[in-house]
Amino acid sequence: MTQPIHTRTQVVSFLFIDLVAFSKESTASQHQIKTVLIQHLGAALAPIPVSEYRLRDTGDGAFVAFWSNPEFALYTALALWQACSTDSGSSALPRQRLRVGLHIGTVKETPDVEGRINYVGDGINAAKRIQDLAEPGQILASRSFFDAFDHLDADYSSLFTQCGSGDDKHGRSYELFSLSFGDAALAKLSQEIEQHTSSSRNATTGEQKKTDHPKWAAFFPHKPITWLSLGLGLTLFVAVYFVKEPDEPPKDSSPAQSAAKVMPVPKIATSTSPTIAVAPPAAASDPMPAPVSSPARPGTLSSGKTRPPPARVDQGTHNAKTGKLPGVTNVANPRCTSLLQKAGTGEPLSSQEQKEMVSTCQ
Repeated sequence: MTQPIHTRTQVVSFLFIDLVAFSKESTASQHQIKTVLIQHLGAALAPIPVSEYRLRDTGDGAFVAFWSNPEFALYTALALWQACSTDSGSSALPRQRLRVGLHIGTVKETPDVEGRINYVGDGINAAKRIQDLAEPGQILASRSFFDAFDHLDADYSSLFTQCGSGDDKHGRSYELFSLSFGDAALAKLSQEIEQHTSSSRNATTGEQKKTDHPKWAAFFPHKPITWLSLGLGLTLFVAVYFVKEPDEPPKDSSPAQSAAKVMPVPKIATSTSPTIAVAPPAAASDPMPAPVSSPARPGTLSSGKTRPPPARVDQGTHNAKTGKLPGVTNVANPRCTSLLQKAGTGEPLSSQEQKEMVSTCQ
């Protein structure tokens, strides 16, 4: 079972128009009368914004639904009545060819057979029956329509005259009010409609200024978190595709290596220390040792000449026998000092002294 479509309930002001004896006219007359009705009705609706009403054709007439202000329905009825001539012989659509009904009631919107929005409910049904109760050349209004203007304005309420009640074909009774034409009421209604239209236009313009954005902005949601995400994305894009890392320097272009190429490292000249001359050992057959001269002052020879400084010993090589560095002398031993002085003066050393000097003084 198909579930019903739920639509909103509206309170609508209806203006129903019927062309009297329209079906009895010839096709050419029907076309002429309908054309004049469309022109007069269009002129009466011109000051009212299109968004405030819905116009539908009924074959032998038309109806207009106003869903905001009942003043629009009253103004349209008076403007249409003013456009139609009172002389039936000078106009294709005199007032005597019209019957008009005004009513305010509740309805629901529904699509018609053409797919357009139409109405169903008691409001539209009662408006049509009140129009049927009107006499040719008469505008009838229901009690609900009259109550909307009774205490609204004295110029409006003075247009209505109670004319009793009427029953429709279903036996339903309606309290009816006849509406007469008034220039003062029409002028006041025209002024109010103009003010309403102007204020609505200003409000619409203000809303458009708040909601208008550049065309490119329609592609982006206007949420702070989204704009933040977009900014971060653009930043990452620029960082990846446009910011290049500095190239690594070539291996042979470092400052230290460049300086090494430009400035050659000077070679350090090493001087070879003179080797201490050691006299050959005395022959075993020599019974008498060499005479020992008297000790002289350090730095002087027995002949009175200045003794040369002791020869420098290369400290870069080790003694093969003792493992000590040559040149490192045990100067604290007096015996070593005496042997060194003797060797420094050029006196030959015995084999025992040479061994002693090697083992003890080195």
